[in-house]
Amino acid sequence: PPTAVSATGAPPNLQPGAWATITATWQDVNGWTDLKEVMVIVNYLQQSAVSCYLYSSPNNNTVGLVGDDSVLGTLYTFGTSVFLTNNQCTVDVANSSFTSRSGTNVTASYRVQFKPGFPTQNPLNAYLFSRDYLTDQSGGFVAFPSIFTVRYGAQLIVTTYH
Repeated sequence: PPTAVSATGAPPNLQPGAWATITATWQDVNGWTDLKEVMVIVNYLQQSAVSCYLYSSPNNNTVGLVGDDSVLGTLYTFGTSVFLTNNQCTVDVANSSFTSRSGTNVTASYRVQFKPGFPTQNPLNAYLFSRDYLTDQSGGFVAFPSIFTVRYGAQLIVTTYH
């Protein structure tokens, strides 16, 4: 079955409403074209509801966002000038893309903005999922912990000079 390889978030410490980038890589021993669908859930726990849940198709070059009702919305071609939104996040489709599709790996970069009030707990983890064409097998969800921490409230920085 296909497998999740890595997930990172930048910057790792965010203020609510700030834009961030999620980069995720999946692998299939039969080549990246065998990857039927790849998904990323960003939340403090693995659940589709109340999450920033992204769905993509490497072969179709598309991305969608799962809504608050846990139903996948419309798929858009990466690069399309549109923002996908639910109560947890907004995805900037124009500035998101598959950054690499080569050999056995596919890597996607998603530009996201987390809404104020999300998450209700920190840190945010990434849960990656993939399914292949050949056997219709899934790689299951693989957790990549602590890719973001959202900082609420004012931050005080004190610098002391001697």
